[in-house]
Amino acid sequence: MGSKSYVYIVVLRDRRLGKGLRFIDGIKVVENGGIENSIGRKILKLKCTASEKFEGSFPSRRNAIKRGDTIRVKLDRGENIISNGNKLVLWHVSCLDVVKDVPRKSLDSLNLLQRDLGDPRTKSLCKSWINGGKCVNVPCMYRHYILNLEEEERVNRLMKKKKQVKEKESKFQSDYNQDGQHGERQNKRLRAKLFSEWILHHFDISKLTEGSGVVDIAGGKGLVAIELLLQAKSNHVNVAVIDPSARKTKISKHHLKLLGKCNSTLPVFIAKSFDENFHRDIELKTIIQNCSFMFGMHPDQATGSIVQTAIALRKPFAVVPCCVFSQDFPDRKTSAGLPVETVNDLIDWIQSQHINIRTAFLPMTGRNKVLYMLPEDYE
Repeated sequence: MGSKSYVYIVVLRDRRLGKGLRFIDGIKVVENGGIENSIGRKILKLKCTASEKFEGSFPSRRNAIKRGDTIRVKLDRGENIISNGNKLVLWHVSCLDVVKDVPRKSLDSLNLLQRDLGDPRTKSLCKSWINGGKCVNVPCMYRHYILNLEEEERVNRLMKKKKQVKEKESKFQSDYNQDGQHGERQNKRLRAKLFSEWILHHFDISKLTEGSGVVDIAGGKGLVAIELLLQAKSNHVNVAVIDPSARKTKISKHHLKLLGKCNSTLPVFIAKSFDENFHRDIELKTIIQNCSFMFGMHPDQATGSIVQTAIALRKPFAVVPCCVFSQDFPDRKTSAGLPVETVNDLIDWIQSQHINIRTAFLPMTGRNKVLYMLPEDYE
């Protein structure tokens, strides 16, 4: 490649490090608008620096260059570098323009190139390409073409089912957007604070301190548990967080300081999964049977187990359902006998577990519907 020559490049990756430095990975475009006939070998690495040698205006804005853009660059000089153990050439660029008059066949050419070369990375269909008809991940490691009629029928069935689920979700979206009925909704990032406030408002704190305390199922980092302890202050509520990743969780210094000021106990983290077979684990069985209250904020697969376990043991509980995981629980049916496929189907299934299950809404965006039972609901 000659010095100071203009080339057209399709941008694969752009990294902006401040207003005066960009690193770009791209594939060279040939005269007919396609790309050169090798994927890994012809990826060019460019360095653009806003110096006196740079011709024209430097693309300092964050979104000045986007993945998939065609750019015209002047290659000033090449520098031999080693990246991840590989010897590469880093080209210094003295001129860069985003152009629109070059044929934009580059992305299609890349997909066809993968097919012609029999690239082993293209065995699976690209989900982005299936769902949206396009993919911005270039070079994409998945396939962008249908192999046979059988695969086409399978994709069509999948898209039809996705469309039905989407229509069903939009039909019941009002369950989570009751404007004017619950005041101004806050950002869902505050869900730990809002849920803990709701718990202390609806459940008698003196009851929460009984037994082994309360249990946060699938509590992750324990943010709801920490907020609950902070708001309970000196009432000494014991909280156990049960989550498979709990052992990786460390309470931040900030939260430790706040909990210390409140003279509060620290949450106990138990790195185990929770499901209907919890009684096989002695530790989980002891905690659950002696707890005063069970709750879960977006507890994923554990949602149904929380509800069924609490009802079986006549424990008060509160859950905020989120994801459905219909493939993990194919036997669940709504009150109409239909498969549980949406979050509203899941809510219908939960309410069918006990006639006295109540509902409420948290003042936040996103999945904010609470299903709960108080101690008196079992009487």
